[in-house]
Amino acid sequence: MLPEDFVPGPYTVIIDRRKQTTKAPGNQRLRMIAMSFLDEYANAIENKSSKSRIVAIIRRMFEDMCADRGAFVRLGADDRWYKVQDAVATEKVGYTMRELLGEQYRSSSKGKKRVRASVSRTRR
Repeated sequence: MLPEDFVPGPYTVIIDRRKQTTKAPGNQRLRMIAMSFLDEYANAIENKSSKSRIVAIIRRMFEDMCADRGAFVRLGADDRWYKVQDAVATEKVGYTMRELLGEQYRSSSKGKKRVRASVSRTRR
């Protein structure tokens, strides 16, 4: 749990499913920084450990920028901010990478939309 007066800063990534979190400064920065690693990540298709290393580098960058103030946080049901576990933060960074490379991954939102569209066309 973070202090009661905690307010997400410019490098704090908010973990949430609501669309307005994409407008949070930290979430936008995550996308920008992830884009700078995109080519390297995309070229590591056959090597999962390379992708994991890239994701870990990005996660540590945000942790270093935020120090102990909370780099990856979630708003609890009690309206308090909580740090998320490293695994959740890693998952968020990996998800962001897959979303940016949506054409290559079926697990991305773009990929899922593409699959749904092709299924609905075949059912007609």
